[in-house]
Amino acid sequence: MSARLAQKTGKPEQVAIVRNWVDLEHIYPLGRKSAYRQELGYADDDFVVLYSGNIGAKQGLDTLLDAAAMLVQQQKIKFVIAGEGPAKRGLVEKYGHLGNVSFLPFQPYEKFNEFMNLASLHALPQERGAADLVLPSKLGGMLASGAPVVVTADEGTELANFLGDSAIITPPGDAEALSRAIEQASKGDREDWKDRRADLSRMLSKQDGCISFINAVTG
Repeated sequence: MSARLAQKTGKPEQVAIVRNWVDLEHIYPLGRKSAYRQELGYADDDFVVLYSGNIGAKQGLDTLLDAAAMLVQQQKIKFVIAGEGPAKRGLVEKYGHLGNVSFLPFQPYEKFNEFMNLASLHALPQERGAADLVLPSKLGGMLASGAPVVVTADEGTELANFLGDSAIITPPGDAEALSRAIEQASKGDREDWKDRRADLSRMLSKQDGCISFINAVTG
């Protein structure tokens, strides 16, 4: 997006990037199992794939839920879709029968870190084209929680470039590739990705975001 603005204006020196930030004092790895597991009836060894955010057209949740349908026989892999939005009702009608999928409303801010730590794997599906607009604001919280992340994004998009080798990346709209990636992720996290995710979460921290904003305003 910044490159497009710079090209459009012809003045790249006037374009600054201030990303949506995350409060690292509020979202962080718990170092234990989330209390939400007991609350929602999940076992400690269940592999929970979590999507938390707006439920609209550009999120590509059909792809994630088609992947869930393909994995319905994998009894330890569970999917949680939390949030609200115009597409939710249709998704519940289409996929609500799946025994491995739960739909929840947005969770309270004061319990949000506990909720984000429910995830064994955070899912960030998007429709093709959305990944090159802006980095989704939910990404900071996903990274800050410490859990692995799977995204759907084409190579060369800002999202794919930002995440690099710290996340699992599959093509938008490809439910089979996403289901395979989720199944593979359920077998264990890569140790070398953990530090990289922590580094990226610090790049999206509230502190760094405020500094970037001040620098952009003051020049």
